Amino acid sequence: MNNYALGNFRKLNISQEEDLKKLQFSETDVLTKGEDLRTRSTNLDKAGVFSTHPKIKVFITLKDINGNLFKFQAFVYNHENDLIVLKSGLRIPIKTIYSVDFF
Repeated sequence: MNNYALGNFRKLNISQEEDLKKLQFSETDVLTKGEDLRTRSTNLDKAGVFSTHPKIKVFITLKDINGNLFKFQAFVYNHENDLIVLKSGLRIPIKTIYSVDFF
């Protein structure tokens, strides 16, 4: 995928957090463009704030080692170094995050 838009992710099925524990990820970042990297970082910062908002839902889309996309509702507790920590304690490498969206 060279180009992507939010519309591409709206139709993805929502995965459960338990399913994410089974995924394998590549060592390389799923994003390559500087603008996309900055957008992801900014949206991860926002996700930490919006995760507690009663009217805003945060969804994260991940890309696994096979190139499959998985979307799940996230309650981001912390954004540290190369990981995000979810409220459940699950740690996700930032380089696997393809998109952070708010609905």
